[in-house]
Amino acid sequence: MEMQKQKPPRKKNKIITKRKVLSATMSGTLLMTSVVIPTAYSLLSNQITAQAAALNIDLLQNITSSNNSGTSTTNRWTSNSGSHNVDFTISGGALANISVLPGTRYATLVVPPELRGYVAATGNTSVSTNITIDFNKVALITAIVNAGDTLISDIAPLLSSNPLVTLNLAQVTQQLNLLRGIQDIGGGTFTSTTTLSNENALLSAPLDDGVGHILSLNVKTILQNLETAVNNLNATGTGAIAVNAALTPLKLVLNGAIDDVLLPLTNGTGNILDLLLNVSALGDTTITIPTKITAPTTIQSNIDANFVGSAVQTTLLDVNILSGANGISYVYLAGDVNLTLVAPTGDLTATTSAVGAADATATLPTTLNNSAGADIPVTSKITNASGTAVTNGQLTAGTYTVTYSATGYDDVTQSLVVSDPADTTAPSAPVVNDVTGNSTNGYTVTGTAEPGSTVTVKDETGTPIGTGTAGETGDYSLTLPGSVGPNAPLTVTATDEAGNESDPTSATTPADPVSPVLVAPTGNLTATTSAAGAADASATLPTTLKNSAGADIPVTSKITNNSGIAVTNGQLSKGTYKVIYSASGYKDVTQNLVVSDPADTTAPEAPSVDTITGNTDTGYTVGGKGEPGSTITIKNPATGEVLGTTIVDKDGNYSIKLPTGVKPGTQLSATATDAAGNVSDSTDFIIPALTSGMAIGNSGIIWVVSISQVVNYQQQMVQTLAGLV
Repeated sequence: MEMQKQKPPRKKNKIITKRKVLSATMSGTLLMTSVVIPTAYSLLSNQITAQAAALNIDLLQNITSSNNSGTSTTNRWTSNSGSHNVDFTISGGALANISVLPGTRYATLVVPPELRGYVAATGNTSVSTNITIDFNKVALITAIVNAGDTLISDIAPLLSSNPLVTLNLAQVTQQLNLLRGIQDIGGGTFTSTTTLSNENALLSAPLDDGVGHILSLNVKTILQNLETAVNNLNATGTGAIAVNAALTPLKLVLNGAIDDVLLPLTNGTGNILDLLLNVSALGDTTITIPTKITAPTTIQSNIDANFVGSAVQTTLLDVNILSGANGISYVYLAGDVNLTLVAPTGDLTATTSAVGAADATATLPTTLNNSAGADIPVTSKITNASGTAVTNGQLTAGTYTVTYSATGYDDVTQSLVVSDPADTTAPSAPVVNDVTGNSTNGYTVTGTAEPGSTVTVKDETGTPIGTGTAGETGDYSLTLPGSVGPNAPLTVTATDEAGNESDPTSATTPADPVSPVLVAPTGNLTATTSAAGAADASATLPTTLKNSAGADIPVTSKITNNSGIAVTNGQLSKGTYKVIYSASGYKDVTQNLVVSDPADTTAPEAPSVDTITGNTDTGYTVGGKGEPGSTITIKNPATGEVLGTTIVDKDGNYSIKLPTGVKPGTQLSATATDAAGNVSDSTDFIIPALTSGMAIGNSGIIWVVSISQVVNYQQQMVQTLAGLV
């Protein structure tokens, strides 16, 4: 085995060879443990597969075998065509029943008689498998489960009699359940040394060391998780001291049972691994055996060489027995007749200089092998999907056909795939909008990233702990396990379809929630006095408030003024106050209380018009009295035109200069509007002809005139009367 020094096959007195169909939920941390770096391989398009018949020593059922030789009944290797690297892949599923037989597990490939001496192993056999184990048959594991069940049952009465105590047994229960009965504990990959034996008739690779290592790793993981869960058991709340005191000896017993298995597994001592192997069976398994096949120098007639692959457990590798299975994978060789030109395998490729460019050049072979392995000079022609010839060096992205021609041979073809350059631009760093949740229920990371990109969340060690795909609008939402923990640093990256990864965005899981707090009411309370200046407002105060958990909490309240002095509800005057709410076990919260006087709905008294001075040319000035602070508005009632406005001073006086052009004899009106928008009755008056100091209005007539003004007045009156006629 590559994972450790080669050891002789384990000797066991029993082994599982038939299996039940099993279903068990496993932690994702146990799946596909990698034992060593597996050998990479890929199958060509022309795989040859066949169904295997079950032997009584088979480890698997529904076995299939395939190879990537690329040969077929119409595409055979010719004699003397050299060496060919061929991977044989053997796959199968879990057996339907469980039975016990002696022997060692092997991957095997029987070489057909026609090619014995022409096949060699070119590397280690690689194996990918899932493993099922019957823990009920391992006494030490049963002791762990029994100790765990005892802990849970013994502590239950204490929890029932102490309802205020909290103890989370979920993790202990989950890990114990993974050790009950028959369980699929996950799997892994490993490689094993391939041996050619039995006079070049059999390729085989032992499996027990690799399977044992995977068993050890995955069972250790379960036990370590269980031991951590046990050590983390800690009761909280009123009465927790007694519960934790009772837990201590129970935890010691359970941890002792765990260590009876975990320590030998960790240190590689004792026979616990052999015990686990004896009660384990393979699940879905894929085995790849790399070989090199050299075509014989002469082949009298066509050969359909059938290689038989299997996975078995036995004390003796008998080629005759192994050859009887039907898991056949064929390699086809041609007899020495009718030489043909051999079409190249795989696709030719070329790349343009930029997206949309028409400048790709393909490298075309100038010779091809014939069916006897000789190099034959060829000419080539490139055609597009319509069959039209195109020029090499002027190719755009797309799929073309290359036709090779040689004298004396039929043409052969090969596909040419031209592509634009790969995308090398990484996405922008993703945006993290929020990280919510807690260590009990897990966490949710939300944000935006390049649409269609794969969003990955990693912990502080760089280990991925959550992945998802950004939607069409770029939104993503990823779920993380609660084991990430509170206040844990995270990094979030986005990877596009071309594999380009963005810069990381940092985030942190939130702290776990603390005890509930009293929630302050939103908005302001309000109250109104009975009249302006009164001190009799009463506010309606709540008697309960919600806490942060949503429960109704009884509260008391106190009202203070701006100086912090307590005041009596029902004796409040206009102003802003603070209401302080108190509840046992909670910090006080506050709310503002705004007290206002009733709205003003009384209109001012109509203003007086006491003086009018000026003339049409220079404009008139109107003076009088009104409610201090009110707005005086003078209008022409006939047209509705506003001719002037002003604010009455603190002594009740006002003065408004009217625009020029207002003629004597024009009837006007004056109103007063207070700050609340209440409008007084109007005071109507007429602009007189003589205006050194005359007013005609609700306050009578005042004369302050000169001789010239009298003359002007007479003239204006004549003109006014003439206009009336």
